[in-house]
Amino acid sequence: MKKGSRQLIGACAAVALIVGVWWVGSLALQKPLLPTPWLVFARIPELFVADMFQHLQASFYRVVVGIVLSIMGGFGLGLVMGSFPKWNQFFDPLIYLTYPIPKMALLPIVIRAIIETPAANPSNPSIKFTAFVIAKIHNNVTGKLNHPKSK
Repeated sequence: MKKGSRQLIGACAAVALIVGVWWVGSLALQKPLLPTPWLVFARIPELFVADMFQHLQASFYRVVVGIVLSIMGGFGLGLVMGSFPKWNQFFDPLIYLTYPIPKMALLPIVIRAIIETPAANPSNPSIKFTAFVIAKIHNNVTGKLNHPKSK
């Protein structure tokens, strides 16, 4: 049997297992909290009729703007920190405090902290910008400081 067919069979088996566990769970619970998979599958087309693409487009725009701004800001600040020791001395302790924390665990914390501010709007790209900038700065500074020419 070819590798591609085994992967396809494995993927189908995984989907069948997930749907099976879901179905058994909905039968055991017997509440609207967990509907049957068939009820959910039947209602999926309704999502795409009711302006779903408009919402997807708005979300995609926010994510792209946030990532582009974070790359520009994080890359620039990371290079400045790697090039100027005073900037590095100021920001280095902040970065090393977050170093042992995985970036994927830190991002929701930063986003939540920003959302808690009174003037914050959760749909504002600056929230995503700030969260991604932290990760980008960390990566750039670490790369710049570990580069052989900067030692």
